[in-house]
Amino acid sequence: MDFSSLTFIERQEPISAENLAFLTNGLFAPVTDAEREEIIRLQQNPWPTHRPEHISWIPIDPVNWCFPSHPLPASYVTLLQHADGGLSVNEEREIGFFGPHDIREYLLHYLFPAYMPLAVPLGLNGGGVFYVFDMRNPPSDGEFPILAASAGVLDFADSPIVAHSLAELLAGTDNIEELL
Repeated sequence: MDFSSLTFIERQEPISAENLAFLTNGLFAPVTDAEREEIIRLQQNPWPTHRPEHISWIPIDPVNWCFPSHPLPASYVTLLQHADGGLSVNEEREIGFFGPHDIREYLLHYLFPAYMPLAVPLGLNGGGVFYVFDMRNPPSDGEFPILAASAGVLDFADSPIVAHSLAELLAGTDNIEELL
């Protein structure tokens, strides 16, 4: 797949050898003790103090989270070799692509493994909607379906498929918020 014709409003440099190694060896590593502490610390009790649920609420513990066993699609790695993140626009379709460290940060801080196990965010649309690889099943022709998932409602049932491949996602011209 050739990304030279892709229109970037903002384009990061191509992926470094260090980030490529992280993509291969660290992106889906188990949660570290430091990450676990931060994930637990960042969660807040959503219940008002007068509700009985407030007393029984406990933060989500990421200690046993499962991560994908499949690597990200080769097409995405090729995109990172062109730009390790950046903002691409095709008519109404806006995609703020993540590099590997950003993927890990969003994956953990938005609690994807708790709410959408084996889903991996690859970018945002600029309006609070994630583009997400659905990695629950083995890839088809090397690609995973790409879903639109609202940052406020991370759930497979509320996340429609927007593309069956990265090429299809990039060819799209619609605003994915209209799908939600």
